[in-house]
Amino acid sequence: MKNSTWAHCLIDQLILQGVCDFCIAPGSRSTPLALAAARHKQARIKVHFDERGLGFYALGLSLSQQKPAALIVTSGTAVGNLLPAVMEAHHSRVPLIILTADRPPEHLGCGHTQTTNQTKIFNNFVLWQADLPCPDEFTSENFIRSQASEAVFQAMRMGPVHLNGPFREPLFSMPEQLPNGLSQPIFHPRHSPDPEAVKRARQMISDARRGLILIGRLPPNSNLAPIFALAKQLQWPIMADLLSSARTQQKPNELIIHHDFAIRSKLLPPPDLTIHFGGSFISKALLEWMNKVHVASMHIDSHIERIDPLHLRPTRICADPSLFCQALQCPPRQDTLYLNECQSIDQLIQKRFEDTFLSEHPFTEADMMRKLAEHLPKNWSVFFGNSMPIRDAEHFFMAQPRSIFANRGLSGIDGQIATAAGIASHTNAPMMAIIGDQSALHDLNSIALLRRVHQPFLLVISNNNGGGIFSRLPVSSEPVHFDQLYTMSHHLNFENIAKMFNLTYQSSLLNWEDLFRHPKPTVLEVFTSHKENAGIEIKILQNCMASIHT
Repeated sequence: MKNSTWAHCLIDQLILQGVCDFCIAPGSRSTPLALAAARHKQARIKVHFDERGLGFYALGLSLSQQKPAALIVTSGTAVGNLLPAVMEAHHSRVPLIILTADRPPEHLGCGHTQTTNQTKIFNNFVLWQADLPCPDEFTSENFIRSQASEAVFQAMRMGPVHLNGPFREPLFSMPEQLPNGLSQPIFHPRHSPDPEAVKRARQMISDARRGLILIGRLPPNSNLAPIFALAKQLQWPIMADLLSSARTQQKPNELIIHHDFAIRSKLLPPPDLTIHFGGSFISKALLEWMNKVHVASMHIDSHIERIDPLHLRPTRICADPSLFCQALQCPPRQDTLYLNECQSIDQLIQKRFEDTFLSEHPFTEADMMRKLAEHLPKNWSVFFGNSMPIRDAEHFFMAQPRSIFANRGLSGIDGQIATAAGIASHTNAPMMAIIGDQSALHDLNSIALLRRVHQPFLLVISNNNGGGIFSRLPVSSEPVHFDQLYTMSHHLNFENIAKMFNLTYQSSLLNWEDLFRHPKPTVLEVFTSHKENAGIEIKILQNCMASIHT
């Protein structure tokens, strides 16, 4: 079997299994794979010069469609540059297929250039991995196609997989008559709840007088209607994470919008039972509160991963949240006392929000979030960068966009622009990405990816001249080395960078609605002060406490 036939069988079978997006970084050893993808009529090719950015771009493609894109890179450090994106895909439960070209066995361990041990290089972060043989007369087409099919099946367990393929020279050959394959449908079950688990949950709910529903991170645009219906039936309040999809849907009356401030103000009475649906939460205050109040809890998620960072040992039920809610069939409740308490506190905080923002103060990240939310069209999606942007969004971004995305598997600041570009390339819908200045500097190479986005795309860079989030840590009281080691004040702006990549640039804050009328990718740089932003939060909390005491 020739290199070209081997590579065609692999690529063709991936496409037959529904993988059509191939993200490629230029390289020599990966020539058979790259050409096989480029020559296939059904393949969608994306090429980028930076493997690290390419990895996050593929992550964005996969995240937005909840099925895997494929990465093709050459041997050596090119493979290592994919590690951050693979780690994020693993912890975010995003399907991804990594195809790495390798040197043949005779090149290993002898100092051959661009050669290293790539076997199990992503070992801790992939659901499945396989080393494929060099193409030769003993390698069968059926074997290569079977491995490709297995890769897709494993990736659809929602995580990355790795196929490592060595090639001997010659790496290039002209097209030949290549065999066609057959598709193999893949079906993955939705997790129906165990009847005993439903019975146990129903009894815990029956015994609770003050119940609370928590909705953590879920896949974009998840159907929350069954969870909302359960809350209405039980008359229980809901606290929903920014990444739960709750803000992209019609908000139920039971939703406590300002739950983070309600907890931090110490006004919120504790429940005696919490039902946690989905993944983790952005709010650190919520976790600390749960640890302090010591209430009974249960966790329902379709993944088996433990989401218990404080080791509170909830009752764990592996089931699809929607199916679980439908199976519960709890009788309606009339007791609304706890719900009414939580709603009153939420309304009080909303009033203090308005009072605080009407008062005179310097422009902050909080003001930026409110302005962007106020003018954002509903057909736009939003990507929130890590560090301060997603935390500010959790508190102050109250719009109802089409979808909300973020990289919260490991919450790193790398690859933010690349991920957002990948999402936008798949959805073909307008998108806004809000990231910090350090995140933008970390991912400058990926600004080139915005040139392939053909719909409105607003990249908002919140520039507070460094790592503002570190000012909230105890180490900020160390004046001698704090800026040098943490904040890293840079005194840079992004105007010339936008021009370098031929993107429209704006820093004016006068006409917010005009920002969403640009037909092509635009960079908006907003200059803010992280110290003033922290002051806004403190003022809201102080005003809430003052209202109670008076």
